[in-house]
Amino acid sequence: MEKLLGVARREHSKALVQLQQLTRRMAHERERAVQLAEMGQDKVEKELATSRKQLQSVQVERNLLRVSSLRRGGEGRGNGL
Repeated sequence: MEKLLGVARREHSKALVQLQQLTRRMAHERERAVQLAEMGQDKVEKELATSRKQLQSVQVERNLLRVSSLRRGGEGRGNGL
């Protein structure tokens, strides 16, 4: 009976250690998932800012082309500029 009780205690202790390890691992993985999500959000925001700058640049160039064509006598009126 004592022998079985000792085995049961050891098994219980092993199970507790495994549970603690699993709990720590899950907490670490959860933190990592949050970090990855934040990094993903930052990346999307940076790409969006870059796209906005590119759009603004294209709009400025388009406007300059319009002004240039109008100064040359309206050569660009029929081409959709």
